[in-house]
Amino acid sequence: MRSSKHSINRCVIAYIDDILIYFTSYDDHVHHIKTVLTQLLQHQLYAKAEKCEFHKDIITLLGYVICQRGVEMDSSKVNAVTDWPEPTTIKKLQRFLGFANFYCRFIHNYSSITNLLTALEEWHHWLEEAHHPFLVLTDHRNLKYLHNAKRLNPRQA
Repeated sequence: MRSSKHSINRCVIAYIDDILIYFTSYDDHVHHIKTVLTQLLQHQLYAKAEKCEFHKDIITLLGYVICQRGVEMDSSKVNAVTDWPEPTTIKKLQRFLGFANFYCRFIHNYSSITNLLTALEEWHHWLEEAHHPFLVLTDHRNLKYLHNAKRLNPRQA
């Protein structure tokens, strides 16, 4: 029994009430399923047959899609991020960043993309508590044309 217990540790992941059994060969996979079900029965733990799925190539678990290619984002979660309404308050921004941070490992240059949003989140109290308007310094030589000229020629633009 000890040897089967060690082999099960290499092919089973249990998380709360989900049990994932995986293996590369079909025969070994069937053997491990039988072993896991036997051990559940020995410990008087039961699984509902209607909730069980066997021999799946693709599964959705904890917000991820697990397949032969590896771990991917769930497409419904991708749509949730891309269709998210533009945050108009700090709380809405924090909700969005919290949701998007869950998938940061799948988004190339995620930290570069969210730098400005993170800065807004961190410095919002300065913006909200400011009692005076922001001043834009326009004494730079090139900016004087923007204020004085009605039309810019191609060289100025």
